[in-house]
Amino acid sequence: MEIISILRMMGRHRWAIAAGLPIAALIGLSMLYNLSVFPPKLGSKERTSATAAARVLISQPDLSTFTLDSDSHQTLPTRAILLADLLMTDVARVEIARDAGIDPEQLTILGPETGPSPLEITLATEATAAAAAPTGPYLLTAAADGHIPIITLRGFAPDQQTAIRLTSAANRTLRRTVAAKSGEMPNLITDRLGAPSARIIVDGPKKAMAVVAFLVFFTFWATAVIIFFALRARRRPKPGPEPPAWLMLDAA
Repeated sequence: MEIISILRMMGRHRWAIAAGLPIAALIGLSMLYNLSVFPPKLGSKERTSATAAARVLISQPDLSTFTLDSDSHQTLPTRAILLADLLMTDVARVEIARDAGIDPEQLTILGPETGPSPLEITLATEATAAAAAPTGPYLLTAAADGHIPIITLRGFAPDQQTAIRLTSAANRTLRRTVAAKSGEMPNLITDRLGAPSARIIVDGPKKAMAVVAFLVFFTFWATAVIIFFALRARRRPKPGPEPPAWLMLDAA
């Protein structure tokens, strides 16, 4: 019976409920677009960027890649981590940025040492995340897992061509770094495993979130309307009892 009463009330006050539709629609649109009243326009919240990745093998010219029992082969993964960390220096960052044609102040480089903190401590985790936060529109990551002698270079930029240039510049700087460290790390060479692979990244709000926001607000609006008119109906004075029949006859 309560459901029937609610449906009847919704039918009687359907125009008040329908008044919430445009407001709910605006809230849903605001999840997907930047709304402007003066002048009226919709600006998309989607952001497009690009990423390019390349893998660089660290090896020795006089050592077979499949000589797994060699002491030199076992140290190559560790050397790959050390070389990847060297790309985080200010000298390397400026060199990579200028080679890629971008402003060095807008480039952030993250190496293996900026990975997740090994300590399950809130302060250590937050400090690691703050140190790894990008400070500009350009980002370069140099990853090495310590198991295989491969450094994965991944560049992020607003467009695809810049991301490719950034990754290629990092590869050239890595090659020059290896050459400069020939005294500390002799007989090391770098081989890029194929050309950089690039793709477009589209980031923005999901349409499902806009639908959810629309439904949640409209449900809240309809519920508020029903409760308002239900309370209003209860506050109305009830009609008094009818006078007895004999009293009405005497009055006649």
